[in-house]
Amino acid sequence: MDVQAFVRPLEQIEAGMQTLYETLATQFATTDPPASSVFCRLAFEERSHMAKLQYLRRLGRQLGSDLAAVELDRAALDAELARIEKAVLGAPSLSLHEAIATSLEVEYGAGELHGRLAIAQSNPELAAVLVGLKGEDERHAKRLVALAQDRGGLP
Repeated sequence: MDVQAFVRPLEQIEAGMQTLYETLATQFATTDPPASSVFCRLAFEERSHMAKLQYLRRLGRQLGSDLAAVELDRAALDAELARIEKAVLGAPSLSLHEAIATSLEVEYGAGELHGRLAIAQSNPELAAVLVGLKGEDERHAKRLVALAQDRGGLP
């Protein structure tokens, strides 16, 4: 499998997360500006995650990298993309606690983590970037938990 085919679905996941957070930032802009600010920051960071993945695709093109040893669980990635799409569509009707719970669910999504772990086992250049993204997802989750705790706890 080439780098392009592997990274493209991961980019779609990050793009979906960005859209989710942009939607939530807009939704809470007037009713809860501090929460809106958290979602806005998360959207910005998701955009930077996409940029890192785009860098990986360019690197793969330049180096002609091949990921023949990687088993891409396309079904898991498709399920994660569907979960994010559903979250984006439902976002305008979510309460803040529901928005946080939904955001945590997609941050911890099995498809994204599975893909990152699979690639981390086969290609060190890609692994370094993807391990960094995993750490950023964990920081996102901590930020969302802190927001929930600030607002009275998780639903």
